[in-house]
Formats: sequence, structure tokens, C-alpha cells
Amino acid sequence: MLRNRSIAVLVALAALAAPATASAAEEVIKPSRAEGKALVFRLHLPPESNVRQARLEGKAGELTLRRGAVERAVEQSRLRIRLSRAERKRIGAAPKLVIVIDPSASPDTPAAPGAAAASPPPALPIDVSEATEPPKPPEPRPGPVPEDCDRFASPAGSDAGDGSRSEPFRSSQRLVDSLAPGEVGCLDAGTYHEHILAIRHGGSPEQRVVLRSTPGQRALLTGQVWIAESADYVTVALVDHDATHEPSDPRPSPVVNGDHALLYGMDVWSDNGVCFYLGDREWGIARATEIRHNRIHDCGQPGMNRRHGIYLAQAVGTVIEDNAIYDNPDRGIQFYPNADDTIVRHNVIVGNGEGVIFSGDYGDASSGNVVEENVIADSQLRHDVEAWWPEGNPVGEENVVRRNCIWGGNFGEIETPEVGFTATANVIAPPQFADPASGDLRIAEGSRCSSLLDGVNP
Repeated sequence: MLRNRSIAVLVALAALAAPATASAAEEVIKPSRAEGKALVFRLHLPPESNVRQARLEGKAGELTLRRGAVERAVEQSRLRIRLSRAERKRIGAAPKLVIVIDPSASPDTPAAPGAAAASPPPALPIDVSEATEPPKPPEPRPGPVPEDCDRFASPAGSDAGDGSRSEPFRSSQRLVDSLAPGEVGCLDAGTYHEHILAIRHGGSPEQRVVLRSTPGQRALLTGQVWIAESADYVTVALVDHDATHEPSDPRPSPVVNGDHALLYGMDVWSDNGVCFYLGDREWGIARATEIRHNRIHDCGQPGMNRRHGIYLAQAVGTVIEDNAIYDNPDRGIQFYPNADDTIVRHNVIVGNGEGVIFSGDYGDASSGNVVEENVIADSQLRHDVEAWWPEGNPVGEENVVRRNCIWGGNFGEIETPEVGFTATANVIAPPQFADPASGDLRIAEGSRCSSLLDGVNP
């Protein structure tokens, strides 16, 4: 699972050995929220801060963190830490993050002559997942998300305002409703909750409607995000999205029923449901959706068989590219019952219940889908690639799985016989990520998969 490929941060049940000097300053930070099975800390420190020490402090003990990992998180203003059940029990609930900053010394400055250097206690390697912005390579093309904002929302705003920088709206719904084609609505850092954030009006190919975080900030949307059939050419980008819904009414999110939607640079998870859900016979088929450069993970609880990262229900011409799709209890990507002409390329699809499934039902069958140049590995329940066609239902045609790096499914890599899909030129081998300790999930030089997957850079 990706949690076992996450950035390994050494921790120990003691304070760091080097004592802080008088010039050092301690920053004590409470977790801003739980994200799936992880804790997220918002860091408001200058990017050039010299981190002397970093640790988690709880009522039951403390865990020290590797300095380099925290320094990387400071640059992105966000640290995400995943602890196992045993480590949570060891440290206690709701630990605080303590960062000791030395304003005068470089992290590489040697100790003063004669300074005593105590030996730290043995470090225990545990799985702590540090992730900052959604993992993505450089922009695939110029300007996919505009930088200039036309209207704003802020937790300190009012829906009676005019949406200007000086009088921002309070709610994400008020902001969305105010946007005309070609306009960009920006969310200041903070949490915006709507039972359903309904985007009902779209734009055109040259004049998209855009919802994004304010540049340099990161907003959190909670509840359901819905792009209605009436809303074509909508972009939702560069936001965090906790798609967990009310326990009595779990809903997928984001849901797309419009055409030409772009979902970009998002970090999406849910405690009780599917995440991305595309298309519906009644509410609208999703055409030409683009899902690019997102982190999609921890979507629902195990044992439901309906908790997927991306659920292509009634969709045509979808592009799924350069995403990290991991730790979802069931499918990473599900084509069911009627998803056609999809391109799935340059994604890391790791540690899900199953990786990719082609399927159909109710007289429909998913066809013409291409899955190429991805890492698909470590599926926990079944195969990395498989298909399911109900008896008496049509079987999909021209589904292709080619030039992927596939490895380690619980039932094997590729289901055989290959029914409704063809697998060719795939490499069955461990992917060998370039530097998982620093979050680099590109394929390492020398890997058997490197020649196939040179473009993968989630």
C-alpha cells in the first residue's frame, strides 16, 4: 500500500538529543484536521526557516521527526503525518507538533567547538506520511489554471458583500453563483462547508468558469461538490476536498454531469464514500472530463465494495492523467457500467483494493478505454487489472492495457483469461520508485519499468 511507500520519517520515543540554544524559538502547532487516517498540520513559518528540532508531543509520549522531512513541509506550509494504530496508542490522541527554529544557524552549521553532543536514542522506523501540495509534475501546458482572481470568498467575509478583495463573500456557494463565463473565483485559506456545492452555470472553451484557492493559499471544501449538466467548461482546481458526507446520507464527490470539466491539483479523500463520480443516465452523461495532477486516496471504509477513487459511471472521452490514486478500499479506477473512450495515462495507482476494473451492466458495457504507461501495483484484495461482465450482458470491446508497470496484486497482476480487454507490452516487475523517502514516485533509473514509464511523475 502507498502508506508503506510513503516518506519514511525516523521517530523515537524521546526528545531530540541536541538541546535548543537561547536563540531558538519553539512553534507549537495543533493538527488542523484529520485527513483520512492522517493528521494534517498547517505550517505558517518562513520557507527559509532553519529547523533545529521537530517532534510530536502527546499525553502518552513523544515522537521525534526527521528534520529534513519537516523542512520540506515548511516550504509547502503543510505537513501530513500518518501513524499506525500502535503508534497512535503509544503517543496518545491529538498530539501537538513542536518545531524548534534556529534563526541564526544554517541546518548544516557544525556545533560550536567543545559543545557536548549527546547520542540520540535508537530511532524507530515507522510509517509517517508527509505530503504537501498534491504530487504533480511541472505544468503540462501553459496556464491550465488562471492566476488572476475576479471575485473572492473568505471565512471572514459576508455573503452580503460584493465579492471584491476588500468585501469577500463568506460561502463558496455565493462565490460560485456570482461567476460569469471567463471569471475566476478564489477561496482564501479556510474551510467552506456546503451540503451540496452546486455549480450550475458554466462557460465556453475560451471563457471557462474557474473555482480555485487564492494563489499562495489553500482552501478546504467539505460536503459534496457537484458540476451540474447545465455547467460545461468548469474548472475546480488547487483545493483540498474532504468529501465525507453525513453518515445517514453518504454521497460521492466531486460529481460531474457537465461536459469539459477540469479537476486539477486537488487533494481528495472521504471517510464514507466514493470520491470522483462521473456521469449518470438521469442527471447527465459526463463528456470530455479531465482529471489531472490530483491526489485521490482513502475514499471510504473497507468492506463495502463501493468505495473507489474514480468511478466512471456514464462517461465519454475522459482523460485521467498524472494523478496519485492510492489506499482506496475498493477500485482505484472503475469503468462501470458505461464508460467509453477513456485515456488513463501516467498515474500511480497503488495500494487500492483493486487497481483498474473494466465492467458493464444493465445492457451497457465499457469499451474503447486505453490504460497505458501507469504504475498499477500492490492491490490489496484482488488483481491489479481485472474485468467483470454479468451473465447475459454485453462484453466490452477494444479496452487496452499496454506499456504499464504492474506488480503485486493479491490475486496476481492481470486477471486471466483476459475477457473484454487486451493486455500487451506490460512489464511485470516492482516499479522501484526513484526516491520514496523524499516523496519522489518517478521510476528509478535501472528499473525494468523505466523505459516504459519515463513520463510518469506524479
